[in-house]
Amino acid sequence: MSSKTILITGSTDGLGRATAIKLLKQGHVVVMTSRNESKKKTAIEYIHSQVPDAENRLFCIKLDLESLESIRQAVEEFKSLNCSLDVLINNAALITAEREFSADSQRVDKIIFVNFVSTLYFTLLLEPQLHEGSRVLFVSSSLHDPEVRGGGNKNIDLSLDNLDGSKQWDSMPFYRQSKLLDVYATYLLAERLQSKKVLVNAFCPGFVPTTSLNRHTGIAMRLLMKYILPMMSFTTSEDDSSDDYVYYATSDQVVETGKYLRQRKVTESSKASYDLETAKKAWNVACEICGLDTQKYSIS
Repeated sequence: MSSKTILITGSTDGLGRATAIKLLKQGHVVVMTSRNESKKKTAIEYIHSQVPDAENRLFCIKLDLESLESIRQAVEEFKSLNCSLDVLINNAALITAEREFSADSQRVDKIIFVNFVSTLYFTLLLEPQLHEGSRVLFVSSSLHDPEVRGGGNKNIDLSLDNLDGSKQWDSMPFYRQSKLLDVYATYLLAERLQSKKVLVNAFCPGFVPTTSLNRHTGIAMRLLMKYILPMMSFTTSEDDSSDDYVYYATSDQVVETGKYLRQRKVTESSKASYDLETAKKAWNVACEICGLDTQKYSIS
């Protein structure tokens, strides 16, 4: 297996960090992202303790997906490394306990902003660094399917004119909506990059309750996720899930683009995810927020 340069967002802990360690052990170059210096230092020290020979193959750039300016700076910092971009894993995500907004936009709530708008913006700014054979991976979830059971109020208005939650808001439905939006982005971006022969796919990592996804939720939820749910049979361990990350990023068996993957197989995503007219409208909302009018779709 030839060495790849793999950029992983949200990689100072949880699945991102576990994946980084496994990729480094395979001999790949890993570019992590971190929101602050303290988390960066802690993560790098831990990774070096697990992979002592990773010093010249591990890099970390500053990225705060709550800030469009931070995204622009992160892209420039990545370019300054003079690395190829063989794989981009859009792993970073959050869920909030209350309705919040980024300082850059009140058109969508913070969950939608970070998990979809900023993630798409980061990807589009990095597009010139992608080449034939590159891969872009969006970490989605089986919960992107409105018909799959999950937490939260099922009667929440999730139409595109309520992405700010001004009509109704609940954390879990908005998280689920953000993951549907990521599948939309996958299908549209795959079509755009097909001529460049870049593989763009989304995948479900399984339900891994021990990650830091719930860092902004209440203490009761964090305790439930960390100590109770991992014992349930329907959950997935960080070790098993990060193995799948590595597979999707590096395996020669992954040859198709514009697919939704689960348990290392091409799987049908939700019926809702194939509504490409809505997908294009959502894409355009993100482009308007980020000032990428030239990237918008023309919609009749």
